[in-house]
Parts: sequence; structure tokens; C-alpha cells
Amino acid sequence: MGKRAERWHLPQLTTKAKIGVGLIVFVFVAAIAIYIATQVISQQIKDSSGISKQEFAAKNTENRQKDARGASADAIASGNDQKAANIYEQAIAAEPDPARKVQLAIDHSKLLYLKGKFDEALEVAKQAEGYSDDKYLVYDWLARLYAGDKQYAQAASYYEKAGSLVNSPTNIGKYTKSYYDRNAANMRSLAGKQ
Repeated sequence: MGKRAERWHLPQLTTKAKIGVGLIVFVFVAAIAIYIATQVISQQIKDSSGISKQEFAAKNTENRQKDARGASADAIASGNDQKAANIYEQAIAAEPDPARKVQLAIDHSKLLYLKGKFDEALEVAKQAEGYSDDKYLVYDWLARLYAGDKQYAQAASYYEKAGSLVNSPTNIGKYTKSYYDRNAANMRSLAGKQ
């Protein structure tokens, strides 16, 4: 019993060794974090139907609008017009705020118009009239849409309607009634020359 039980001790590490061990641990943890983030992102990319309505509704409205624009732009870039339309339809259906619902519909309509699909753009814009009691944004967009399609009489009518609603809180551009009156007069003039 004269011998004492020896315990195993970690050797004293030098400062360089401590730094080396710390660096190895940091790299290992970072690699795990990158792996997890990559898995999450790849799962989101694989899910072609987008996020659920409940998840979509839980996001704040500005982020929902940005997400819809971004996802639909990606779909258009990949040549999938139907997916872009589905994204906007999902966003509009999930949006509780009538003004943002109208803005999403106008964004969708603009996208269709830029793709040369006037009739579809017009249909989406006309549907937006039912989303809110405030028709200012819809009338403004319909005026521009008809003007772009050289349907000047219709454009004049909608410029006049938008001009009567310049006090709308959605008139963030602070357009005046005289602005709309001038545009309506220009459209009537162009309609007379057709």
C-alpha cells in the first residue's frame, strides 16, 4: 500500500496549442452551421409550391410582398410564367391588408403586361377593384395600362377616376388632380386622332 494511485492529467498546453485547439473547434462548429444552413436552403428551393399559407400569413406584409416579387421574378427568369402567376395568387389570397392586396395584384398585372399579355394583365387589374374600397391605385394602374395599349378613351376615363381620388392615403406619389386632368386631356386628344 505504499504506492499511490496515479491520475492521468492533461499536459499543460502552450499558448500556440490553445489557439490551435480553439481554431479547430471553431472550424468544426462553423462547418456544422454551414451544413445545416445549406440543408435548410436546399429544402426551400426544392419546395416548388412555395411556403404554406399559414407561414406566408405569419410574415409581415412588406416581407410577403418582397417574397412574392422575388419568387415570381425567379419563376419568370426560369421561363415558368404559370408558377409566377401561382405565387402572386397565393400572395394575394394570404394578404390580409386590402391596400397591399391591391398592390400585389398591380405588381402581377405589370409583370403580365411587360410579358406582352395585355388581356391577362387587364383581367388581374380588374379583379383588384374588388380587393379594397379605395380604388385609387387600381384606377391609376388601369389608366396607365390602357394608355400603354393605346386604348386612349379608356385611359382618359380611368385618369379622370384616379383624379377624383387623389386624397387617397395610397397616393404616396402625391399626384394632384391637375396631373390626372392633364393626362386625361392628353388621352382624349390622342383618342380623337385614332
